[in-house]
Amino acid sequence: YSWGENSFGQLGIGPGNADYDSPQFVSGVRRNGIAMIAAGGDSSLALSVSGVIYAWGSNLLGQLAIPHKGAAGIKIAWSPVSFRPSVKFDFITMGTRTAAAITPSGKVVTWGDNSFSGLGRITSKRVSLPGCVSDFHDSQGGRIETPLIQHVSCGDSHTLFVSGQGRLFACGNSILWGLGGEIVPAPTDITPESGNKVDVIRFAACGAGHTIATSAKGYVWLAGSNEHSSICDAQWTTSQKRSEQGLKMLSLVHGAVFAATGPSSFHSLLLIDNDSFQHQLARDGAKSDLIMDSINLTELSLRDPPEDFTPLHCAAMAGSPLIVSRFAANYLEAQRQKNLALIRKWD
Repeated sequence: YSWGENSFGQLGIGPGNADYDSPQFVSGVRRNGIAMIAAGGDSSLALSVSGVIYAWGSNLLGQLAIPHKGAAGIKIAWSPVSFRPSVKFDFITMGTRTAAAITPSGKVVTWGDNSFSGLGRITSKRVSLPGCVSDFHDSQGGRIETPLIQHVSCGDSHTLFVSGQGRLFACGNSILWGLGGEIVPAPTDITPESGNKVDVIRFAACGAGHTIATSAKGYVWLAGSNEHSSICDAQWTTSQKRSEQGLKMLSLVHGAVFAATGPSSFHSLLLIDNDSFQHQLARDGAKSDLIMDSINLTELSLRDPPEDFTPLHCAAMAGSPLIVSRFAANYLEAQRQKNLALIRKWD
């Protein structure tokens, strides 16, 4: 299901520039066992259990992984277009106009906008052909053996990779992870240190102008622009809106297990382990600069949903959310168990 803006066909329901204020069924991927969805700035992806990728929306920069140039090129796909890659993927993600996927063996492929080298490989600025990311560097810039990747996040002009060993790599505009702003074409190790020891990163996410990551110890790391208080730091004034010291630990919270932001967003979300948070409140005397409050959630009314419909996975692009239903619960549960096994190994 999808709703919201459809100027570039990002809803996948056919031609029409109208905004939709109720969920619309994306019939082009009907009964295909969709396991995962991803939303970009004006494009969308869906991954089936069998490994088929469905793409729709804007393809001006090749972000749908289908030809975008010449007479046969597709600029806008108003309905889902399918393609079966030569290798199977079990994870997909989208940035504003970039996309990435991970194979079961931990290899990463990228495609789309490469204006700021966010694809992590040397190529043209517009790439519709998915290619493998293999040139990884250590923190000093030396080339290292290609690590196995278990998570990747694409932003507006940078990309983050988390390896199976908990190392964090980044490429693209380095100002977004706290460096001087030079363009870094190859994924480079930016794993932060805690107590003179390199932390073990679980997840990372790219915002419009910032980076957020969580570690196996429950720490939260932030870097980049503080526009709209994105890095949660009051010391950066209007004239000095970014950190240039790399990733900084957010000391106000502990026990973080997951972080989220959007490739065009200046806000962040944290999922906190309740036991760890309650322990912190007791330790700190319930004093915190973070304001915890309740929010009102609007119940969605779906038009003619299938009898077995249960919302399973949500994603949001600029202006248009997506929902995928429980067609692939067994597949996703296997992936969840796989991730839990990795986390237990790190711990």
